[in-house]
Amino acid sequence: RNPSHPIIHCRTTAARLSDAQKASRKIKKDQRTEITKCLHDAIVRHLQEQKHAVELLSHTHHVTLKHINDMISSQTKYHTMRKIHLTNALIHAKAKEMNSGTLNPFPYSHSHTHVLEHHEQKVSNVQANNMATARDILVTTERIVKELDELRVHTGTYRTLFVIRSHINDMIQSTMHGTDNSDNFWEDVYDLPMADFLQQYEQWACTQNQSNCSDREKDIAMNYNNYDTAIVETYAVWLVGWPADVNFISPSNIRTVGEIQKLHDALKGRTCYWTVLMPMEVKAHTAKLNAHHSAGEAVQHPHKKCLDAGKSRKR
Repeated sequence: RNPSHPIIHCRTTAARLSDAQKASRKIKKDQRTEITKCLHDAIVRHLQEQKHAVELLSHTHHVTLKHINDMISSQTKYHTMRKIHLTNALIHAKAKEMNSGTLNPFPYSHSHTHVLEHHEQKVSNVQANNMATARDILVTTERIVKELDELRVHTGTYRTLFVIRSHINDMIQSTMHGTDNSDNFWEDVYDLPMADFLQQYEQWACTQNQSNCSDREKDIAMNYNNYDTAIVETYAVWLVGWPADVNFISPSNIRTVGEIQKLHDALKGRTCYWTVLMPMEVKAHTAKLNAHHSAGEAVQHPHKKCLDAGKSRKR
């Protein structure tokens, strides 16, 4: 539905591990577990020793434990949990290198920029398929509902939430939610249940895309021969940026690789694109065609005659 937007690529399924690989990973896991346990025990012993040392200092210098702990932790640097640091920026950069199979030296100065771009991509890009979209909407809706309920408890405000699909082929389950007793508002005021408004809202949203389609036709074929009349005048659209040294014909009829490459680069670089004409522009274009027609010029190519034109057909 969004061909002009970048998509979030789906994760590929990892290959199955062999028995030898599973055994090797189990050994490494046991070793890491043992190392982690030893480190944890050492940290516990260190904290106990530190606690006894702080108590001894408190008793010796006649100060409270809080005063000593504040002096020890006064130089501690606290950061927000979700702030971008150089550490997770480098981890993200090295993860991309490992997954792509190209282990190249990565400049540290660009790591912060790349992880910010990755976060923006996860926020603004569209999902690759309907299943991923439905999963994303489900998780996000659950989080929003929880926040609305908590906001109701904290502030006493009422909230009503409608989540519906915008296309008939979407795999999204329509959802409604009202905090406290706000569901009764629809029945008390409009004498209709809240589910009826959800259904009407979904029907309205699914029909919006139909009004955006040109003439509500499912398949609109490109007409290169009668482009000015069959496309521009009929649908009020204009193709901008077609390469000047490439003939305005169907790409399947272009026989040279160089011209195809030029057209491909123009379409990919968005220098060749469709634009919608204003009503005044459509009227000016129609007047120009009428002027050419009045002057005796051919405005559109005539239809090909049938081979049996003028012959009587058997009935």
